[in-house]
Amino acid sequence: MEDGTDKWPLPAFNPGDAKALHAVGVIALTFVQFERGVENLFLHHPAHGGISQDLLHHYFYSLNEQQRIIVVRKFYRDRESDPLVVEAAENVLKFFDWAHDARNKIMHSEVYPPGVSGRPDTFYFIKRAEKRAPGSHYLAFRLQELRDVAEQMRAGVVAAAEINIHVRYRELDPSKIEASLRVYAVKPPLFALLTIPEPLNVTETPNSFRA
Repeated sequence: MEDGTDKWPLPAFNPGDAKALHAVGVIALTFVQFERGVENLFLHHPAHGGISQDLLHHYFYSLNEQQRIIVVRKFYRDRESDPLVVEAAENVLKFFDWAHDARNKIMHSEVYPPGVSGRPDTFYFIKRAEKRAPGSHYLAFRLQELRDVAEQMRAGVVAAAEINIHVRYRELDPSKIEASLRVYAVKPPLFALLTIPEPLNVTETPNSFRA
């Protein structure tokens, strides 16, 4: 239980508002969970039943992050027979593209001092515009906006899990499926497609987001 005496990392340094930092941490952890769920769409699909897990993992994890998503997308387009599952998988992968971009913009940034014209309720970031370029981009979030990013990513986690559960259990006798999972194994599947958010806004100058 907090006793109010733990002020770390103060006074050595001040990385910003604690609630905003907490939201950033939740974003980081939720994205990793979402990434694992997307990978499992490929790795746990019954169509791979004749391939050893060692061989499947060796192939898949030898790819970089972008290549893995390409493989998952191509696999569902080419090998999945249910068009509703294909549509749901494509939707989740598009949503993951948004989440990957949002995560990179936030997690590859550093805190930017708001200055005298900054809003007190806003968390400011600065990040390099490109890996091999000196220019910078700037981002600004109110606390709820950061929390919304985490909650949207969580929706992606759930959507990926629903597809994964469906394809793994859809051919089984419902009486042999755990009661809590039966709803996801029904035919036709009842997937609710996610709305793809707009990319997180970045600006080329800090003044443009301080109004």
